[in-house]
Amino acid sequence: MRTIDILSREIGNPVSINKLVKKIHEKYGTAYYKQVYDEIKKLKASNEIGMIQSGRSTSPFLNFDNPLLIDKISQIELERKIRFLQDRTELETIITELAEKLRKYGLISSIGIVNPERNAKLNRIELFIILRNFESDNDWKPTLTIRKLIETISALHNIRIDPLFIQENNLIELLKEDNANIAKNILSNKIIISNPQNFWMIIKSILDDKIQFSNDNYEINPAKITEEELIYNLAKFGYKEFGHTITKETPIRIEYIITAILLKKEIRMLEAIPIILAKTETEVNYNLLLFLSQKYGTRSKLLGVLNALGEYKHIHGVKIAIRNLKALKTEEIKANFDDLERKMKLYHVIR
Repeated sequence: MRTIDILSREIGNPVSINKLVKKIHEKYGTAYYKQVYDEIKKLKASNEIGMIQSGRSTSPFLNFDNPLLIDKISQIELERKIRFLQDRTELETIITELAEKLRKYGLISSIGIVNPERNAKLNRIELFIILRNFESDNDWKPTLTIRKLIETISALHNIRIDPLFIQENNLIELLKEDNANIAKNILSNKIIISNPQNFWMIIKSILDDKIQFSNDNYEINPAKITEEELIYNLAKFGYKEFGHTITKETPIRIEYIITAILLKKEIRMLEAIPIILAKTETEVNYNLLLFLSQKYGTRSKLLGVLNALGEYKHIHGVKIAIRNLKALKTEEIKANFDDLERKMKLYHVIR
């Protein structure tokens, strides 16, 4: 079970047997090469793992062609949950309440928590809710109710809960990206607290389609994004800061760039947000943007910027984001732009 546990955390990344031994030791406190090697032979014989040659080393991987593998990984998720909640009675009550009250919503595919150990020490929960794919605006309406319900549970138990809503197809798209993002962090450090089979069926579908992806433990902190990184990524999204030399930096998703700007006290960069939102309106994941705004305390500033943008350009995602922010009784901090209309015309996002 330990071997399958670590391989599931490293899904998408080749793991040599030596590296596997090291990671099992880090996670469980003990591991020996011969013991792990013998276990891999048994798992290969039972068709639960396969082997691939990677350079000079051989790397085991989970064999999702085995119909029982998803059930075994789901069992591991349940054991992770039990181990995590042992001696955390209050947290157990909260997570049980969340799972029970959200269970009735048919659009929810599965529910998990990210970085559980670290967040428990900070008296907070990072909740991710995988939604079934849908197109209609009416299908989004229950998420407003769910957000309010989570806020109520958060206030009742005096614990901070930051929910990320993500559709199944959006999860797949995020995993496929070269950019570091929360979806990749989810895979390596999460516990599925509800419907783990559904979650792992999504991962199986990606592998069945031969889609390349990787996961990592690297978590982007918008507060630590440098000015050079901001300027490079803003230029990539179609907004160039005058008087700055653009150097090659790490590509970062637009939601993290917007949150980084909102965290800064400089008003100068704030006007870049409506420009890049208007230029990349179909590329923005507004659920991720809302999650980051709640996690980093930028909801009020974000609402002000979105309202300012809404006066000049109708963007469907912006409209839904504003509706969500208002439903959570967000107090708006108005964005005082000098001449946003002129700037938007300059960047050809309005006429």
